[in-house]
Amino acid sequence: MSNERLRAAIHQAGIEVEELAGRVEVDPKTARRWLAGRTPRGLYRTRVAEVLGITEAELWPELDLRVEGRDEKGEILAAYAHANDLAATDWRALLRRATKHVDLLDLTLADVLSGAGTTAVLEEKAAAGCSVRLLLSAPDSAHLVLTDAEQGEDVGLLDIPESAREVERSITTVETLITTAGIEARTFVTARVNSILRLDEEMLVILHLYGVPGDAAPMLHLKRQSSHGLFDRFLTHFDALWLNAEPILPSPTSVG
Repeated sequence: MSNERLRAAIHQAGIEVEELAGRVEVDPKTARRWLAGRTPRGLYRTRVAEVLGITEAELWPELDLRVEGRDEKGEILAAYAHANDLAATDWRALLRRATKHVDLLDLTLADVLSGAGTTAVLEEKAAAGCSVRLLLSAPDSAHLVLTDAEQGEDVGLLDIPESAREVERSITTVETLITTAGIEARTFVTARVNSILRLDEEMLVILHLYGVPGDAAPMLHLKRQSSHGLFDRFLTHFDALWLNAEPILPSPTSVG
């Protein structure tokens, strides 16, 4: 049976089905199948409802949507006791597939930016229209001293923490990257945060534990399924840090 509620909502919004398809990022043929009665997957139901300014329950009353947007377990594709587990999802593979959003958050971003070919991939993504946001600690953050102490580093009063040196090296790399349109970077000053690698609709979250190196910390592999789930909770966290972070500007040498 055709979905007349969806057809009426599209008409009420003053758009055509082709425009709806474009805004929710599907082929127009897929959107026409929805009109014909096929039910979209959770993520697309959420997007359609947002575009049309109507609830999912009004568009698909036959579905039990009472917990839609709260099915957080459904967004966990995998969980690993150690991020460096040989079977763990490879963030490089997710990065290569990303086309719209790359959001990277880490205390130093050293492991990411030092990866072979990573900076070139980020530049290619940005040149192709992908949004790239990089978030890392400010090099003078006192929290870097505490982080090194957690890791058993012997940091004297006049010593520069090793993590601060890593941040400075990363910022040198970042200053070159942000000369590419589409790449932005900011620094934050806050306590140790979980690392987040958001790559389109998938995300890796490294859950840092006291005294445990990042590559040995637990890691979650998430895939966005609906609004207000785990994926969006961590993305909201990223956005909050981003809004309160200090933009990094290209250095004169990187521009010249």
